[in-house]
Amino acid sequence: FFFSSRRRHTRCSRDWSSDVCSSDLKLLWQGTPSTLEIARRILHVRAVAAYFGLLLGWRLFTGVSEQKSMSDIVLESIPLLLVCMVALGLIALLAWLMARTTLYSITSHRILMQIGVALPLTVNIPFSKIKSADFVRSKNGAGDIVMTVEGLHRLAYIHFWPHVRDLYVKNPQPAMRGLPEVQEVALLFSKALHASSGQPERLLVSSHRSSNQNAITPQSSALATA
Repeated sequence: FFFSSRRRHTRCSRDWSSDVCSSDLKLLWQGTPSTLEIARRILHVRAVAAYFGLLLGWRLFTGVSEQKSMSDIVLESIPLLLVCMVALGLIALLAWLMARTTLYSITSHRILMQIGVALPLTVNIPFSKIKSADFVRSKNGAGDIVMTVEGLHRLAYIHFWPHVRDLYVKNPQPAMRGLPEVQEVALLFSKALHASSGQPERLLVSSHRSSNQNAITPQSSALATA
């Protein structure tokens, strides 16, 4: 597999058809992450909102305990409210930029990841280098597909972030994050992996969970779905 600057791919800013169309490649799927899922799962917007909510609640509690008028409490809370709005606005903007500058492609023989806001990169991962893959699905059907790639050493965790499994810093695991319908994409990915390896596919169905991690392994030729 290889890494390259996206400046080499200027013919189509949002369509990689020109980059993947060769004699041995067929474009099977192409998509982008959800801005909302990036804000929720990667940038933890709900935790940030809860933090500011606690600060505002504490401000209200101390104001009432000191017998201040409601107008005074509101006036004293305005700076904190402005900071909260700016923080949430920056998170929303960053989530939008991440989604806007990301494009995932699954072909018949490889994964292509167009990623990076400040440092645009094209990541090309052949199926032959993928040792295993998992997907995690939440209640709303969105989730991530995480890959264990053999010989991944040229880029560090920070170069992949946020398109990488959380906390796996020493051995980064590339991931397609925030996919709206992750189970459908995982099924297609599994079929492509098994077709490329020449092994038959078997489906393993498990019970639904709020957050479920399932294996997509060419070696075992199995797909677990929730």
